Amino acid sequence: MKLRSQDSMNSPKPVCPRMKPARLALATVAVLCSYAFAAHAISVPIVNYSFESPAVSPTNTGVTILYPSLPPGWTLQSGNAYLKVFGSVYMTPADGNQTLHADLNPDPNIFSNFTLSQTLSDQTVAGKDYQLSLYMASGDSEPPLAFAQLQFNGTTVGSVTNYLVNSSLVKFSTAPFTATASGETIKVLFGATSTSSVNSQGVWFDNFELIAVPEPTSVVYLLLSAFGLVAIRRRRSLASS
Repeated sequence: MKLRSQDSMNSPKPVCPRMKPARLALATVAVLCSYAFAAHAISVPIVNYSFESPAVSPTNTGVTILYPSLPPGWTLQSGNAYLKVFGSVYMTPADGNQTLHADLNPDPNIFSNFTLSQTLSDQTVAGKDYQLSLYMASGDSEPPLAFAQLQFNGTTVGSVTNYLVNSSLVKFSTAPFTATASGETIKVLFGATSTSSVNSQGVWFDNFELIAVPEPTSVVYLLLSAFGLVAIRRRRSLASS
């Protein structure tokens, strides 16, 4: 009987050649799946989506009072808005270095509600789904009512309404929702309404993002292609082992 040397007995056992292709297959599928969704989640550009304009002074730490002006790219749809742009010293932005803040007054004649809007022409396809996500926050124990909407041809097709929870000015809460387009032009709206008859209130907005939701069939085709590629690579790996 042939005895093995001590070195050969202590040497690590070879890894099963079938395990490496399996791990490679899983990793490849994960990467291709994430790529499939990312590649097909097409973003629709929103002007000044995270309110980086105008820049506050001093940079990133100060505050710029916009009233009676508005943030570039946005239009006053209704009401009256006392708006400010804050740097990151007052609120950690959801994106970039700045956030939009609105002061609301309980007097119905003074900044009690507002709606801002932005019209995006030739950016959508009828019948396709679009998702709008944004961030809202309030540092008030009695927060205002904040909302966002998507409209096609003047008709609201998707909306979200939040009675904001006091966030102690630490972080935003997300508020995504999905709507089906009925034309090529879409209008993005957001705003807030005072919920107090006594106290002033404040609300923060940041990072508006509008994307075309991937169609399930196109994602399935991509995943099938990914699995086919993995199968081919696996067969080649086994053949060469």
